[in-house]
Amino acid sequence: MKEKIIKPTSNYRWRIGIMLGIGVIISYLDRTNISVAGSHMAEEFEWSDTQLGLLFSAFFWSYTLMMIPIGIILDKIGIKWIMRTATLLWSLATLGTALIGGFGGILIMRMLLGATEAPGYPSSSKATGYWFPLNERGLATSIFDGAAKLASAIGIGVCTWAIMHWGWKGAFVVTGLLNLVYTIAFWIMYRDPADHPKLSEEEYSYIKEHGGQETGKAEGTLFKNFLALTRSRKMWGFTIGYMAYGYTNYLLLTWLPIYMTKQLHVDIVKSGIYTAIPWIVATISELLIAGWLLDKLITKGYSPNRVRKFFLVTGMLFGAVVLLQPTTTNPVIAVVYLSIALGGLAFASGVGWSIPSIIAPKGMVGSVSSFMNFFNNLMGVSAPLITGYIVDLTGSFDSAFILSGVILIIGILSYVFLMGDISQIILNKKEINSTKIIRKESI
Repeated sequence: MKEKIIKPTSNYRWRIGIMLGIGVIISYLDRTNISVAGSHMAEEFEWSDTQLGLLFSAFFWSYTLMMIPIGIILDKIGIKWIMRTATLLWSLATLGTALIGGFGGILIMRMLLGATEAPGYPSSSKATGYWFPLNERGLATSIFDGAAKLASAIGIGVCTWAIMHWGWKGAFVVTGLLNLVYTIAFWIMYRDPADHPKLSEEEYSYIKEHGGQETGKAEGTLFKNFLALTRSRKMWGFTIGYMAYGYTNYLLLTWLPIYMTKQLHVDIVKSGIYTAIPWIVATISELLIAGWLLDKLITKGYSPNRVRKFFLVTGMLFGAVVLLQPTTTNPVIAVVYLSIALGGLAFASGVGWSIPSIIAPKGMVGSVSSFMNFFNNLMGVSAPLITGYIVDLTGSFDSAFILSGVILIIGILSYVFLMGDISQIILNKKEINSTKIIRKESI
């Protein structure tokens, strides 16, 4: 009979989890603002869809290039000071977008924003591994990853409101000021569990005894350990699958508002509503399935490996509903298809972001997260550019949706046949001998 887990009376870990989620919402407003403001900016400056796609992707150039080095630095320096610095700088980059006019200036601000937001997701993944036991990791991960989907819905409303009052620059001023407020909150609240004055001994023991990642560094040099990750079949199987998710996610994140107005011919107010609905569905789906249901099934004794893989594959299959998008020009039906697709991709993503803190060797959650997110965000570079080119070439988003569906199918095959069990990666024999307990999620 499975031993009952006794939870502590204090719940400070969930305050940290909510704070991480709010941070993701705030940072994702910076990715949504240009999607909503893009058509207004293009009209004022007479940009083509290809130029607009270039601006949409500029964030991801620097974000992607910084991803691997920031993961290694994160494992070396830690979360607290990396994120304190990053949140301040990305707030200034967002505000700067409103102050600097013209294509070149905005392009530079978007690249600066991408570079400074690079630590966000790896830091949240690493912090979740420190702050939450394995039996709560699904919901904790879904809080910060689901927040990204909620941010898209919130951001569309906030940015549409700001644009209607102050023009396209208002979207960047409002979101920039919200970023500054979060910078202050993070500076005050975040410490690692071992150093946090408000975390009780009872709660700290509960986290450690039930699979919370140990703070500390990996044995050997971080660079050599990172190179060892690149030889892991498990790492590549997981990464390719997550890249496939990323392509469709970034296509929709950047182009969905314009798809609504340009191809489905809805006005800006209805576009905001129609665009928000799938992201709200995605948020709810991730919290309920990748969060509550996943933890519930694992607590009841179901195989963590099988449950997580089932949710990964099933979510990606739902995502492939984007293949139906070209069959309709009815906005309501289009929103239904998008809601099904994003709902599935959301809970697959939530499971995906729980995996780095499970498969990473000690002290390397940042490196594993950044490795996966580097390749995921190559899709953030390519999807907006390819989509803009396809729309300019064909006058339609249909081929762009078909391409994204095919890529999702490739991702499913990678999860099924290449990744293997979701268990800790062992880098070398020395680590095996020095590790007393190896977590095996496949048991």
